[in-house]
Amino acid sequence: MTNEEKYLKLLDIQKNPPSVTLLAAFIKRHLLKIPYENISKIIRFHNTGPSIPNLEEFVSGISEKTYGGTCFSQNIYLNHILNYIGFKSELVGICKDGILSHLSLRVNIEGSNYFVDVGIMSSFSGPFRIHPSESFSQDLGNQRFVFSPKPDLENYSLEIWRNGKIIRKFESSSLTFTEQDLEVGIQKTFEKSAMFMTTLCVHRVFDTHSLGVWNNSFYKINGVEHTVRQIQNYSELKSVFNNELMIPQYPLELTLNLLHDNGAPKLFEV
Repeated sequence: MTNEEKYLKLLDIQKNPPSVTLLAAFIKRHLLKIPYENISKIIRFHNTGPSIPNLEEFVSGISEKTYGGTCFSQNIYLNHILNYIGFKSELVGICKDGILSHLSLRVNIEGSNYFVDVGIMSSFSGPFRIHPSESFSQDLGNQRFVFSPKPDLENYSLEIWRNGKIIRKFESSSLTFTEQDLEVGIQKTFEKSAMFMTTLCVHRVFDTHSLGVWNNSFYKINGVEHTVRQIQNYSELKSVFNNELMIPQYPLELTLNLLHDNGAPKLFEV
């Protein structure tokens, strides 16, 4: 069985003719099965240095440890598998200060382009048609997503607001980027001062809600409702991972120590 076949089996997706319905089902299965998390990133940096996993490592991480990844690895391999099953999908680069800082996908179905992105730590992932008539906003928990397709039918802007303040804005581009651009962008995310090298982050999507851990905060998103509680100690953190996030196999003690080595404040006494 190839890595692509293993990937499809993990998602329980059949190889059928491309359609918006199939794409939507694919994204939903991807979100439900594959967490957005930086624990595998931190462990990988410790073991092998600053690089994303190859396809075999990515698939085995999902199947053996319920790993996922952050935006680069998740969207790169989602793009790969969509093309494998017959979609016309391409990676779209988002730059910050001239450096590739994010990837999304542009998927063409019957002449229309669709936005897809499983790398923004949210169930707001598409597919959304890239057409000026399709502008909309959506509230999820304490965040508002404002999606504004461009008249060129290829690009978009996406604003993410939290508690009434804009926290991120993506402006896509049709400009191609090189392997070197991608490598520089990936390397930047592994700098010790980078956010996901000094933050404990896991976000899981379930059928009716989303759950996540951000450092010592545990949050739940259910529609527009957003609740958060502070995790008091390591024992409670382990309980959250075991019983709420349902990923008891994550190496929490090692991860916390590595975060501290990277310069993050010590979250809990282990």
